[in-house]
Amino acid sequence: MDIYQMLSDGRDGGKAEQIQQWMSDYRRLAREQLLQEFPALHVEHAEKANVLRRFDPAMVGGCSMTPGAADELKRERKARAQ
Repeated sequence: MDIYQMLSDGRDGGKAEQIQQWMSDYRRLAREQLLQEFPALHVEHAEKANVLRRFDPAMVGGCSMTPGAADELKRERKARAQ
C-alpha cells in the first residue's frame, strides 16, 4: 500500500500536510534552479529578502511583500541608481 494512502484525511490530516510539504519542496527547488540559471535574479532576491527581514522575518522566502516593504525596496533601488 502507498504510504500516502495510509495518511489521515481532512483539512489538518497527514495527507494535507504531505501535500503542503511537497509544494514547499517544489517551490524551494524551483527558486534554487531559477537563481542558478539566472544569476541576476540572485541580487534581486537577496534585496527583497533583506527588506522583508526588516518588516517580518517570517516572510523571507515567501512570494509576497507588504506595502511598506515594497516601498522601501523601491527607495533603496532608486538611491543605488543615483
